[in-house]
Amino acid sequence: MGFAVGSLIGLGLFIAGLAIISPRPAVALGKVQAVARREATGFASALGAFLVSFLIVGSAVFSIVVAVAGGFVPRVLRERSRRRRVEAMRAAWPEALDEVVSAVRSGLSVGEALGGLGTRGPDILKEPFAHFAYAVRASGRLDLCLDDVKAKLADPLADRVIEAMRIAAMLGGADLGKSLSTLAALVREENRARGELLARQSWTTNGARLAACAPWILLALLATREGTLEAYSTPTGVAVLVGGFIVTVGAYLLMVRLGRLPAEERILTREVVA
Repeated sequence: MGFAVGSLIGLGLFIAGLAIISPRPAVALGKVQAVARREATGFASALGAFLVSFLIVGSAVFSIVVAVAGGFVPRVLRERSRRRRVEAMRAAWPEALDEVVSAVRSGLSVGEALGGLGTRGPDILKEPFAHFAYAVRASGRLDLCLDDVKAKLADPLADRVIEAMRIAAMLGGADLGKSLSTLAALVREENRARGELLARQSWTTNGARLAACAPWILLALLATREGTLEAYSTPTGVAVLVGGFIVTVGAYLLMVRLGRLPAEERILTREVVA
């Protein structure tokens, strides 16, 4: 007990001294709250997995392994949601480009054409472009409003479209409609090829996920027998559980890494979107 208290005091003094010696810029409160919310969600998921596993199986060692795996579930779900949003935005841009081309050819300005996406565009793009239209009417600063919507979308394809709009607004490009029509056709072709790659990739990915989960599902079924729990409660059994868990996680992360499609760099930024 004394060792634990002394360690906590020493860690606190070390963190305080580190903050004094090399202070870092303050992080935005919203970002801190978002990080805290993510960590709290992961901890709650791990705790819930531990309690459910312990109530069913009755083994603390096995429940700890389940809790560690359960703590990563919210992160996996967030990553899947982010990827779905990226794919939905990619699929929405050809329709949005067609709307912009029609507006430009009808004689509207670049700002009016983009602002029209807030009412007539795809659902996933309506909110940022509705805010863009309001900002353009309020300030009249098209360049700054384009930067704002570009930062909100954070999408490589959006960067290309917005930069084309910026150049057209500055130089008055006469072939903007033709250029955007060509861009829409290229995006449709790219989305079609990407969809085929993702469909074929999903076969291998789902097979690898099944291969990673199958041993643990079998172990959970065997854990209902008293002999299995006794075997995995020994030091050798604990070592087998921990080693198997590390190998499973490492193999799964390697599979995800190798199966990931090449990332596309954003224009004029250092950010990368998967």
